[in-house]
Formats: sequence, structure tokens, C-alpha cells
Amino acid sequence: MEHSRAQTYLFHGFTPEGLALRSLLSRMTPESKEFSDVLAGRLTGLDVTYPATDPNAHPLTGVRAPALAFTTTGTDLFALLRADAYLLLDLTRQGVLTDRGEDRITVRGGALDHVPDGWEGVRAALIRPDGHVAWARTEQDDVKLAALVDVALTTALGRR
Repeated sequence: MEHSRAQTYLFHGFTPEGLALRSLLSRMTPESKEFSDVLAGRLTGLDVTYPATDPNAHPLTGVRAPALAFTTTGTDLFALLRADAYLLLDLTRQGVLTDRGEDRITVRGGALDHVPDGWEGVRAALIRPDGHVAWARTEQDDVKLAALVDVALTTALGRR
């Protein structure tokens, strides 16, 4: 609410003070990438994170996923998102998670062009339709990883 009120004042405040503030922010924003990124995240809501309910959850849980690019197809994560389905990223080299047989899950395997900070060692991640990470794991044992994926899917989809 605070951000919405501030934006309303910034864009609709035609007082000398409002115009001065708008001018100042217009000059400052391109001068500082960090300030620009923080401001953009807050204004768009892309900086919203959701706290994990599981204390053992991966640190990516609840964070908006970056535009991960896949080496083999040249596509990125956001091109794969669907409004009606979770996206299961199979980042194993062998593609061990590809057969899930679930309509509300899209599975995408393959290597990433670039591994962003925090994604090192992640072998599987479940991405919500809004682009936030619902679950991620670095488990190296493929059988255990597949079992963990099944539990994550059951939780995310409310299956019993």
C-alpha cells in the first residue's frame, strides 16, 4: 500500500515538490544500477518473496526465479511458464525426472546457459505459474531426487 501511495504521488503530484522529486528520481535511477534494480523490483512487485514453511527448504524457495536460459533450445524459463501449470525443471544431466504424467505439470530438462547465484548444484526445481520457486533440491542420488520430486508435486498439487 505504501508503494502504491508513493507511486500515485510521484506520477500525479504536480506541485513544485512533486515535480522536483520526479526529476531527482529520473536522474538518480540511471546513475545507480543497484538503486535502479531495487526501485524496479519494488515498483513491479518482482522483489516479493514468500517465506518457506519448511525450515529445511532450499534457500531459493519462495524467491522469483530468474530468466534461466537453456543451452539446447535457446528458450528461457519465462517462455515455458503457463498460467495453469507448474514447471518442473529437470537439471540433471540424464533427464531422470521427465516422465511425470501429470497435466498440471510441464517438465523441462536440459542444461542452463548460465548458472545464476544461488542455483549452483540445483538438480530439480518446481516453479509456480507466477514464476516463484515452490521447491528446489540439490540431491545427487537420482532415485532419492525422483522421490523428493513426487513429494513436492503431491504437496504443490494437493494430491493424496
